[in-house]
Amino acid sequence: MSQVALSKVKKKRPAPLSIRVTEEQRARLKNRAGNMTVNAYILWRLFGDDAPKGRSRHVAGDILLLSQLLAKLGQSGLASNLQTLVRSAQCGALHVTPEVETELSQACADVRSMKSMLMQAIGIKEG
Repeated sequence: MSQVALSKVKKKRPAPLSIRVTEEQRARLKNRAGNMTVNAYILWRLFGDDAPKGRSRHVAGDILLLSQLLAKLGQSGLASNLQTLVRSAQCGALHVTPEVETELSQACADVRSMKSMLMQAIGIKEG
């Protein structure tokens, strides 16, 4: 056997594993995968930390981290607490200067923006 033929034999990859899914299931997989490829998402869901290392694994780790940040933001109650302060300031129950009221309103907008960016980064559509 020639040198070229031997190198081709060594580099041969295993046959791909294929599964049949309905169009609805495929759409759900694409939606859940977000910015990941469907293949990377499936490997990540099946093997977690044991998924093959590489670019797709890094993306999966980033998405996991961003998902955790989004969850922390939601659990913190920061948005609702800020909104309560703004409402109290607007109706006069909380005595603040107009500058502080403006800063509170901007903080609310910033939290909404952070939430939106995190959701976009992990591929969740706001609805």
